[in-house]
Amino acid sequence: MKPQQYERWIFESEDLSPEQRAQLEDQLDRDPDQRRLAAAWEAVESELMAAPMAAPPAGFAARWRQRLAARKLRTAQRVDWLTLGLLLGAALLTLILLGAGALGPITTPAELGKAWTSDLVGLRRSADAVFGVAGAMLGSLPPLFQVSLGLTLLLTAGWISVVWLASIYRYAYQEIPNGGLK
Repeated sequence: MKPQQYERWIFESEDLSPEQRAQLEDQLDRDPDQRRLAAAWEAVESELMAAPMAAPPAGFAARWRQRLAARKLRTAQRVDWLTLGLLLGAALLTLILLGAGALGPITTPAELGKAWTSDLVGLRRSADAVFGVAGAMLGSLPPLFQVSLGLTLLLTAGWISVVWLASIYRYAYQEIPNGGLK
């Protein structure tokens, strides 16, 4: 084995397996330079362990927590701006692609209006078809199930609204743990 491996083992003696520790002991018995290195490292470690722990300056922990909170806030703001930018970019790209598709062969504003009107009419017809199918499916259900389904949907929508309002209130008016601001 290379001498550098034994030197690494001298400095990392806590992490050695029993087999590695036995190999290191054999090597230290054979090599006086590595034996001196091990003795010197043990002396340095004992000096470091015997040295008194230095106390941090006054207010260190408070300043550190304050900087950590500010860093978290900056990171969150950066993520928010990045998300907003990506969403706006995706919306702009969608509008450009839709506009390019709608404006392909159109040369006058009247043709543009006609194309948009036909798109809106098609969208309305699709929505009517979806609502018609959903209405037929709900109409085929027993009356008691229709009422319970309606109540379930109403309660779910109400619960989502309450959770949404509570989270807005929490983020807007209350202090948020772990670095949030009032």
